[in-house]
Amino acid sequence: AESDREHVILPRSGSSETVFAISDTSQPLRIPVVPRPVVVEPEAHDETIPVDLPVTITGRIETAGNRDCYEIQLRAKESMIARLESRELGFPLDGVLEIEDPEGKSLKRVDDTNSTRDVEVDFTATEDGVVRVCVEDLHGNGGDDFVYRLTLTPTTPSFKTTTSEHQVIVKAGASVEIPVQITRQHNHQDVIRLMADGLPAGIQVDEATSEADKDSAKEVKLKLTASEDAAPYSGPIRLVANDNKQRSYVAIPLSLASERQYEIWLTVTPPEKAPE
Repeated sequence: AESDREHVILPRSGSSETVFAISDTSQPLRIPVVPRPVVVEPEAHDETIPVDLPVTITGRIETAGNRDCYEIQLRAKESMIARLESRELGFPLDGVLEIEDPEGKSLKRVDDTNSTRDVEVDFTATEDGVVRVCVEDLHGNGGDDFVYRLTLTPTTPSFKTTTSEHQVIVKAGASVEIPVQITRQHNHQDVIRLMADGLPAGIQVDEATSEADKDSAKEVKLKLTASEDAAPYSGPIRLVANDNKQRSYVAIPLSLASERQYEIWLTVTPPEKAPE
């Protein structure tokens, strides 16, 4: 019966992940893996939920006009980053993050970051005490699919990587370069290494490195080479950035500012025929 079926929402993720194969479907289940405690927001609650840094919270704005608040203890001059994801995961929440004092006075409110509808905000406490981080929809909407992931972490050096390349075409026996833009945050100084995942047989990639004090600090080019005997191919690959502390997929901003993808479509074509 229809009521006996289990319905599961499967969001996309650009984080490091574990992949599970599911019977009766060709699509794997990708579960993001994060190096911090994970909390699931209790259903049907009205109170503020206390949490400790660092933490990732999975929640839902279940009804229109609802907001979820989480309480954190900070020391004077202690900084944290609050990152709210929903649109990037494939859900409709147009997120707003508001940081308040215990009496509800707004200390900081953000509803867009870098032209996306997901939100990231830095906050530094001016004194010892409790602050609240609250999540809501910009338009006051809510529902079963208004799911979000809220990550609260101490401010540490980090980076983001993007590319504008949605697809790459390379001929057998030839090479192609993929430019990757790098944004270093909070005085990130470590070497960032870029590689590719999911390459077919006959395709090799030369590791690219970004160093903070060199021309490669803000952009590198990842070189893919197809061998002479590389077979025709058409399928997705992912670019991976790693500094030995943070591993993430290179994001591809879509035409819609609210979404990103993490797969580049690679096409390998036969070599050009030599003129007779």
